[in-house]
Amino acid sequence: MELFLAVKSRKGKPKKVIDVGYLACDYHSYMAVGVALAAPDGMECNVAVIGLGGGGLCNFLHHCFQKVWLPVIFIPVHPWWFLSEVW
Repeated sequence: MELFLAVKSRKGKPKKVIDVGYLACDYHSYMAVGVALAAPDGMECNVAVIGLGGGGLCNFLHHCFQKVWLPVIFIPVHPWWFLSEVW
């Protein structure tokens, strides 16, 4: 399974679209099971995600659990954080 799906556009040219039903990491599937346990049978609930990353988990949760309110807390990182140990 791949992150991108090849879909034909109206002009007949293939283009890549993101597959929101794909989980890239094993631990994402464990987190999705936790959400499924918190919101069985499509119940409404609140789930907070701390750290956005690439957004793949949030896209999956939003696509599969439409009634789950999903606030995301983004933790910004300084762009040169990896140089702090060098200096």
